[in-house]
Amino acid sequence: MIAQSERSDGKAKQCNDPSKCYGFRMPEAYGQYLQDCGVDCASLANNHSGDMGSSGRIKTQEVLGGLNIHYAGHTNCPKEVWTQDSITYG
Repeated sequence: MIAQSERSDGKAKQCNDPSKCYGFRMPEAYGQYLQDCGVDCASLANNHSGDMGSSGRIKTQEVLGGLNIHYAGHTNCPKEVWTQDSITYG
């Protein structure tokens, strides 16, 4: 398998045995469903967040940010703190 740090082209990871390895990617348009459901913050810290390389992580952050959904869990954004309706979340 190719190391996450080597994949920056947005292509799915390569697996030695595809029957035991999965690469996940949600269509960008589905971000609107998260917003419509009232999601305020999403955790990006999971074992599949690097399946599409660094460009996939960046695109995820762009899509969520464009929908005003807070996010945290990647190396460049390990935490998030915001205030909404006089309540501070983090």
